[in-house]
Amino acid sequence: MPDQMAIDTPKTRELSLNKPTPFNAEQFKSKKFLQECILYMGINKDVYDTEPKRIVFMLSFMQEGNVVNKLNLDTGDIDLPTYKEFIDEFQKAFKPEEEDIDALDKLKMLRQKNLTAEQLVTKFKLLVGEAGMTNDSDTANKLLIEMFKMALNPALVQKIVMSEKKPTKIEEWYDKAMSFDRSY
Repeated sequence: MPDQMAIDTPKTRELSLNKPTPFNAEQFKSKKFLQECILYMGINKDVYDTEPKRIVFMLSFMQEGNVVNKLNLDTGDIDLPTYKEFIDEFQKAFKPEEEDIDALDKLKMLRQKNLTAEQLVTKFKLLVGEAGMTNDSDTANKLLIEMFKMALNPALVQKIVMSEKKPTKIEEWYDKAMSFDRSY
């Protein structure tokens, strides 16, 4: 009997929604493709819970056109970049330049209103990515926190600021906002 390899199966089932439209390297479709992937993986975050899973998911929809060559992933090597590096490379390779300014304006105008905190966080992250912003420094992290606070409902900001352990990183702000919003 040949050796059998154990297969790690997901503990949760993937929600069956429309999967992203395959991407064919056309720049004007890159934003829509990226949004579809991020939203799909966000809905199925228990399935796509690691960076390699998210990257491979996106790559599985990038078989058409010259995508692999443009992303410099044709080396035959299986070492994947980090998810952030992958998204950065994707945006650098395919995003039209004028979208940076448009996304930044949308980010400045974003308000929670009737959105749940989870919906707001998803939109906020998408716009941050589209604007080419990162939180790789203390200054950038503080700027993102201030922009996120402007987008959140004031009552939720107040609740987070008055909480026992005030968040200092943007990811902590996302987590607290979603946690408090659910119990709100």
